[in-house]
Amino acid sequence: MAGRDIILQRSVPYGKNAVINSIMEIKKLTEKEAIELLKDKDRLERTVSEEEYSEAVRYLISSIGRIVEYHRSRNPERIIDGIKVFGEGASIAGIDDILKQELGADVTRFNSLQGIKVSQKSYLNSDQALRFLACFGAVLNPIGLKMDQNKGKEQASATADKILIGLIILAALVMVSISVTVQLQFMMKKSDVQNRKDNIAKMEIAEQVANQYQESLSAYNTIKVFTDTTHNNNVMLLQFINDLELIMPKGTVINELSSNNGLVTFKVSSPSKEAVADVIEQMRTLSYVKTFSIPSFSVEASGSEPIEYEEGEEIPEGDEYINTGIRVIYDFSCVLEDPDFVAGALNEDIPSQVSAETTIDEGGEQ
Repeated sequence: MAGRDIILQRSVPYGKNAVINSIMEIKKLTEKEAIELLKDKDRLERTVSEEEYSEAVRYLISSIGRIVEYHRSRNPERIIDGIKVFGEGASIAGIDDILKQELGADVTRFNSLQGIKVSQKSYLNSDQALRFLACFGAVLNPIGLKMDQNKGKEQASATADKILIGLIILAALVMVSISVTVQLQFMMKKSDVQNRKDNIAKMEIAEQVANQYQESLSAYNTIKVFTDTTHNNNVMLLQFINDLELIMPKGTVINELSSNNGLVTFKVSSPSKEAVADVIEQMRTLSYVKTFSIPSFSVEASGSEPIEYEEGEEIPEGDEYINTGIRVIYDFSCVLEDPDFVAGALNEDIPSQVSAETTIDEGGEQ
């Protein structure tokens, strides 16, 4: 967010349940014990090491980190200066500290909301209510259905009684049919669950490969971001100098060449405008020269007399530019860009978990 504008909106396939499952596996706990442990910061620090905690939140933090790096590569002028934490995931102890450490921005929680007051008769206190922030919008701005306000209270009450009696009778009939249907569905689901468990067991290698790919992609993007900051268009300067040696006519001299991140300025001393025109035409053929200009020039004596040739005498190649007796100093300015450089990290999304719907034949092939 930037003010009221959404700059980037993404979701990640991991949340609080992923952290709970990791703690259950690492500490050999039940789901209830893992949930209670993640809520108690003091107990968590005493019983769970930093390595174990990092492993538990690794997928969640790395997924968020990839989105942050993608944002930084797309919007380098917009620096993330704050992170807001709310919802079920905010109840994980220590999540604020590790987000701040890994993402490099201040982390705060929603402690209060304007216009929202939790009743003392409610089953939730103010802190717990903030976990249901996503539900408030539906309460404050519903879809707008309204009851018919023109009917009297007595008519509404009589109608409600009839509806209630009808619903009770209908509910009794539905419960009988549901009971039979549920039994059938239970048997079918039980068989289906067993088949899916067998398929998932065969596809564990696919999930491992996907996780390794995501880790490799994250490591590559981290290195790529740092590499991009060191790139400078001066890498094309040597190629430019070598090409100038080939295209400069005889008698043309380059002085005072300087370069700053691809912006090259230099002076060309030439005996004629035609020689400079040839240089310009040759520079147009260099793909890495994006723009060039001649902001100013000056004229001076060359210090030598022009060479005169007899009528019909063949003029040596290049001498048609060097025997005018004067020299013109041109100030050249051009911009070089590396045509092979591509900035930004890779952004390739792949499924983080293998779908249980995928079928596998008896030979183990998908």
